[in-house]
Amino acid sequence: MARPTKPWLWVARGGWFVKHGGRTVQLVKGPKAATRDEALVAFHRLKGGLDPASGGGAPPSGPTVGDLIDLFLEHCERRIDPTGAARDGLERRTFEWYVAETREFRARYGALPAHALRPYHVTQWVAAHPEWSPGTHRAKVTVVKRLTRWAWAEGYFAEDPLGRLRRPGPRSTPSSRRSPTGRFATCSSRSGRPGRVPARSTTSRRR
Repeated sequence: MARPTKPWLWVARGGWFVKHGGRTVQLVKGPKAATRDEALVAFHRLKGGLDPASGGGAPPSGPTVGDLIDLFLEHCERRIDPTGAARDGLERRTFEWYVAETREFRARYGALPAHALRPYHVTQWVAAHPEWSPGTHRAKVTVVKRLTRWAWAEGYFAEDPLGRLRRPGPRSTPSSRRSPTGRFATCSSRSGRPGRVPARSTTSRRR
């Protein structure tokens, strides 16, 4: 299955472009590192039938939840380290987990303006799926909270809208040690790296 069209940097013309409706459309101008996220937002505006430029036709609500999901996944994909050697790298299986776990949330709330996102949206989303196990419930909420934490760290929110949302308690399972929520799972630009669990001392106490 062919991958969907994505924006690319046209170095000779100094900006980001995309194929849309059989023509090449300029999204934004500027160097790659400084304008990648802006280009992605413009791309999704274009797909929604809006002017990709920041001027006329810009909705006052800003990016949608769907826009932030795409930006988050783009950020995570750039951090994939196939060798597993980088301290701040991300495993591909974790990235694929993020893609899978955000798919249903995008289907329900992708068009919602990001600034309008509240904890009750997540609560209602989970409540609409009574077939989910407690482990699935926890995984879904975990990924959405990481999404909004990343967006807050990047400046899309003045405050993390899901910062006070509590996740269900963890359930002990035989595969929990291999869960994507382990090493390299956190995809954030400001949050600290996952802590290490200190080894239990085997030294007997002296009487």
